[in-house]
Parts: sequence; C-alpha cells; structure tokens
Amino acid sequence: MGDGEMECFGPAAVFLRKPERERIEAQNTPFDAKTAYFVAEPAEMYLKGTLVSKEGGKATVKTLCGKTLTVKEDDIHPMNPPKFDKIEDMAMMTHLNEPCVLYNLKERYAAWMIYTYSGLFCVTVNPYKWLPVYDSVVVAGYRGKKRIEAPPHIFSISDNAYQFMLTDRENQSVLITGESGAGKTVNTKRVIQYFATVGAMSGPKKAEPVPGKMQAAMMAEELKKEQDTSAHLERMKKNLEVTVKDLQHRLDEAESLAMKGGKKQLQKLESRVRELEAEVEAEQRRGADAVKGVRKYERRVKELTYQTEEDKKNVTRLQDLVDKLQLKVKAYKRQAEEAEEQANTHLSRYRKVQHEMEEAQERADIAESQVNKLRAKSRDAGKAAMMAEELKKEQDTSAHLERMKKNLDVIVKDLQHRLDEAGESQVNKLRAKSRDAGKSKDEE
Repeated sequence: MGDGEMECFGPAAVFLRKPERERIEAQNTPFDAKTAYFVAEPAEMYLKGTLVSKEGGKATVKTLCGKTLTVKEDDIHPMNPPKFDKIEDMAMMTHLNEPCVLYNLKERYAAWMIYTYSGLFCVTVNPYKWLPVYDSVVVAGYRGKKRIEAPPHIFSISDNAYQFMLTDRENQSVLITGESGAGKTVNTKRVIQYFATVGAMSGPKKAEPVPGKMQAAMMAEELKKEQDTSAHLERMKKNLEVTVKDLQHRLDEAESLAMKGGKKQLQKLESRVRELEAEVEAEQRRGADAVKGVRKYERRVKELTYQTEEDKKNVTRLQDLVDKLQLKVKAYKRQAEEAEEQANTHLSRYRKVQHEMEEAQERADIAESQVNKLRAKSRDAGKAAMMAEELKKEQDTSAHLERMKKNLDVIVKDLQHRLDEAGESQVNKLRAKSRDAGKSKDEE
C-alpha cells in the first residue's frame, strides 16, 4: 500500500507504515554486505560496525561510533541491507538473527510502530502511552482486508479470525501471550472492541413489539428461574453452615489435642535442639580440625614443591658437573694419548740409539781386534798409531753413545713414571666423580 492507499487509516497512517519517501531513500543507500556486521558490546548489547579483519577465530570490527572491538567470530552477526529497516514482516529478512530482530523492533518502536509481524505471529511492544490507532476509522480501514493487504495490527489479526468464523462457521481463537506489563489485557480489549465495532457497523435489527401475554409469560418464567436459583442458593447456604460447624468442631478438638501434646512436643523439640547444638559444635570442631589439616597439608605441599624445585636445580647442577667431567675426561684422554705418542717416539729413538750403540760396539770390537793384530804383526809404527787414533775415536763415539743411552733411559723412565701417575690419578678422580654423580642421580 502506498501513501495514497494509507489515507483510509486517517491520522493513524504514520503510526502503521513508514512513508514511501523513506522506503525509496533506504533502497538507494549504499551498502556492503561483506563488511556490514553487528558486534556484541557489553554496554549497548549490539552495535553496528564495519568488519576490518578476521584471523585465528577473532574478528576486529570498527563501530559507527569510532570504537574498535576485537571479539570472537561467534559474537559478530551479518546485517541486513537498509531496505529492510522497519520491515513489517521480519520473516522476509535476509539475515534473521537476534541483533537484526532487536534492531528492527527498536527502529519501529522509535517511530511508534508498535506492531510487527514475524511470520504467523504479531509482535507488540507496549508504548506506555495512548496512540491514535484504535478509533473507528482504523477499524473500517482493516475491515475485510487480508493480512498482506494492510500494515501489522491487532485489528488485522481480529478481522482475519472474524472472516474465518463467518466463512467456515467454526469458532476461532486468538492467543495473546507475554510478560507482565506487556499489554496482554489491553490487546484483548482491542480484539473485543474490534468485534463490537464491526458488529455495530453491520447494523442492528429493529426490535419487534412483544404482545402483553407473551411478555407476562416470559416474566413469569424468569421469576420461576429466580425462585429456583434462590432455593438452590438457600440449600447451598445451609450445607455450607453445617460444613462450617463441623469444621469448627474439628478445629476445636485439634486445638485441644495440640494444647495437650504441645508440652511434650516442646520438650522433645528442646531436647532435639540441644542435640542439634551439640552436633553443630562437634561439626564446628571437626571443621576447625579439617581446616588445620588442610593448612598443614598446604604447608607440606609448599615444602615438597620447594624441595622438588631444589632437587631439580641440584639435578641440573649435577648434570652440568657431569658434562664438565666428561669434557675433562676427554681432555685427559687426549693428554694421555699425546703422552703415549711422545713416549713411543722417545722409545723408538731409544731403540734406534741402542741399535747404533750396539753397531758401534761391534765396530769398536772389530777395530780393537784389528789393532791388536796390527800391533802384533805390523811393522809400521805410524800405521799402528793411526789405527790407535781411530780406535780412540771409536771408543769416544761409543762412550758418547753410552751417555746418550743413559740420558734417554732416564728420560723414558721419567716420562713413563709421570704418564703412569697422571693417568692413574686422573682416571681415579674421574671414576670417583662419576660414582658420586651416579649416586646423586639414583637418590633423585
């Protein structure tokens, strides 16, 4: 219905449907469906905004008021285009979610459009003020119109029920529900008002004159009904009086029995109260003991936690010591290997010198035997002198080699002794430290 068709509702038209100009402006308003979202906000519940980014289950939205909110993706909801603002039937929305429904109801309520369809239901928001949407002009505007032909209103629901009743010849029902103060009673009155107004518009039939005898018979019949009703009420009165007397008697008996047994019950209750007080004191003591035990266990837990942390630190330190010892063992092994190589070198040199000394000794022995032979046989004293000089040289060489052999023997023995001492002491130390580290780990 355009603005011209809404004239049949009179002054109430602006409270029933938004103007055509506003609908056209909403259709021409730019809108980006990919970035337009409602975002949950603790103070305002929901705010309009523009989606900035989505990452890791989080969404960042910049609201129209300038705030930037980062919330879970479940806390943002897509918006409907502006053409759906103040829509009369929310079932026609593209996105039917909680913020869209609340926003539509809020916008319509701000324009005093208190009725909104949601599928088969008509949602009513109590305005807490009088609105000119219930007069006879509005009733006439809704009379005979289908639900889709007129704006949302309780009169439209009433007229549909009225038309179905006339068409189907069956009783109809209108269900009105809501919280206290929502306007259920007022809307029920509006339904009755609509039916009364429509019935009055149909035109009452003219009353025909009733003959005097018939009128007297009707009055006699009514009098008889009144008498029967009075007699029935009198009988009910007597029965109620008998019932009241019986109940009064039973009440007196109950009071007397209660007075007799009251002292015993009071004594029992007092003893029970004392027992309960004793139980409460015992429970309080047990509770205090339990609290002490809990505190004791808490201290023990703290001590164990501290001890565990210290043990972890000790294990870390021992592990560092083990690593350092392993590095030292490797260094000592390298030193032992180098000393062993050096000893082997000196030993080979010693053997070489010993071999040379043996060869020199052999040559000296040969030379000496030759000298002796030459002394015995040779006639040439000069030749004997030369041979004697050569023998002396060989003896000097042999003596020098003997001294070198002795020096090398001393060096080799010293190196061997130092190597044995260093290797044995370092190995013993490393073994002792390894045993200590192993024992510490076992204790941990």
